[in-house]
Amino acid sequence: MKLCEQFFEQVTDTADTYMKQSDWTDLALIKLCMAAIGVIMGTCISRKKKIPVLVISSMVFVATLIPIMIRFLPILIEDGKDFYEKNIK
Repeated sequence: MKLCEQFFEQVTDTADTYMKQSDWTDLALIKLCMAAIGVIMGTCISRKKKIPVLVISSMVFVATLIPIMIRFLPILIEDGKDFYEKNIK
């Protein structure tokens, strides 16, 4: 069990390092990759199970989008103010 914990810690540390070295294009590629695998998996689901999967995935989407936007919108607003003051005002 200890080895499993150490492995998981190493994987998360590596992911943190990767994220610090990434820019928005890397994140966009990850997002597109995940969306594509989601579509592929979605085509494999039987008709009867598509509605529950759609409901659950929609809930996950909203639950993850909210914290992302809570962190992103203040940065966007601040950068927008800076752009306005430097270029338009």
